[in-house]
Amino acid sequence: TLFSFTTMKFLIILTVSLTSVFGLLNADFENYPACPDVDETVFLPSSSKCADYFVCEHGVPIRKTCPEGLHWDDSAKVCNWPDQISPPCTGKI
Repeated sequence: TLFSFTTMKFLIILTVSLTSVFGLLNADFENYPACPDVDETVFLPSSSKCADYFVCEHGVPIRKTCPEGLHWDDSAKVCNWPDQISPPCTGKI
């Protein structure tokens, strides 16, 4: 019975750990935009962080972050100083 108790304990810990990890991955992925399925590179702003943006390559979103102090300027498609972006990023971290 010692073996079965140890095995059961291990399986419970493994299940809880995997559930937590996959839950975090899924929560992060839900914030990724839907990319168009085109052959060219597409840039999209983040909906949650001013400094984040996405590069879509072959329909797959890849999250990028601007250097510290800069925000994604969606009209110019570059990282820029916040006071140079119009309209400014609001309501995001």
